[in-house]
Amino acid sequence: MKKLLLILILYILCLQLCVSQEYETLYSRSYNGKFCGEEAFSFTILEGKISKKDKHYGNVDTVQAQRDNTTFDDDGVYIENWSEKRYYNFRKLERFDGQYYFTFGFDKKGGNLLFIKELRFQSNGYDYDRGKIYYTKLGYERFCKKY
Repeated sequence: MKKLLLILILYILCLQLCVSQEYETLYSRSYNGKFCGEEAFSFTILEGKISKKDKHYGNVDTVQAQRDNTTFDDDGVYIENWSEKRYYNFRKLERFDGQYYFTFGFDKKGGNLLFIKELRFQSNGYDYDRGKIYYTKLGYERFCKKY
C-alpha cells in the first residue's frame, strides 16, 4: 500500500514538473522606457495560469491566461502572445478592466527566452505607462545594451 501511495505521489509530482514551463528574468524596464535595471522575476505557466514571482520580495501574482497566437516579429524573434481576455472569452466568462496581456519572445521557436512583455488592458486600450518588459541575460545583451 505504501509503495502504491509513493508511486501515485511521484506520478502527480512528475506531471506538475513536466507540464509546467518556468522562466527566469534578470532585468526589466518600463514599456516606454529605455533604461534596463537589474530586477529578478520568475514566470511559471501551468494549467492555464501565468504566475509572476518577484525574486526580491517574494510576491506572487497569478492570472488565468491562454495562448492567443504565435508569430515572428521583424527582428526574427519568435513570439507567443498570451491573453487573459482570450481565456475568459473562450469560457464565456465576464471580466472587466485590468486584464493582462503577455508576450513571450524567444530567439527561435522552441528556443531560449529573450523577454516577456506585460501589459494591462483597460476599457480605453492598453496601459503602456504601467507596462513592463522583463529580460533574460540573453535578451538583455540583445536589446538593452544598444541604449
